Amino acid sequence: MIAKTKDGFNVDTVAIVNFSIWIAVLAAPHVYRTIQREVDPAHLTRFMDIWVAYCERGDHYQTAKITSSACERRVTLARKLRALLAAWTPPELPAEITETARALLDAEGLKPPGGRGWDEADFELEGDSVEGILIWPEGISVHLQRDTNT
Repeated sequence: MIAKTKDGFNVDTVAIVNFSIWIAVLAAPHVYRTIQREVDPAHLTRFMDIWVAYCERGDHYQTAKITSSACERRVTLARKLRALLAAWTPPELPAEITETARALLDAEGLKPPGGRGWDEADFELEGDSVEGILIWPEGISVHLQRDTNT
């Protein structure tokens, strides 16, 4: 059984949906380059472990429907992105991470914000920086907190 947050959501649902923003940033190098904070690959691989398990279960939370072949591709792509992130030494963002992030988002059924492709994706943050919408190590407890009543 998947643990629940204090609000009753599956722990991994919250993590999957919120970590999708990180994957989108990795898919959009021009957005990634705006980040001023140091990015820790170990932090990202923790969430990729959740993504891999989510894909392996065949769960799908974020869009209406995906094909069975896309569902199978997600497993391979999630594992590949996790391995790439584990081997990554920032700050430079390797093209292979970007390409794999884009492919994973596509398999998930998620499109670039603004509808102009990942190279021109516009996150329309209304005054907030991209750093303000990403999950950082100090915010993990909010996204992975387990409800002791379940």
